Amino acid sequence: MRDSITIREITEITKKHAGIFFLMTGAALTHAFANDYGDYGFHVILPISYAALNIVS
Repeated sequence: MRDSITIREITEITKKHAGIFFLMTGAALTHAFANDYGDYGFHVILPISYAALNIVS
């Protein structure tokens, strides 16, 4: 049984989280700049909440 995580594994995890964060914030900003907020700001709030969940995880 393995107790430690390698630097390579940490790097891969970090890349995935950074990619998701930039993708979601980019989507929210694109909708905001295009004035495409959706019903009740759904197109901006949902990607921002996914980015926040990504940071917390």
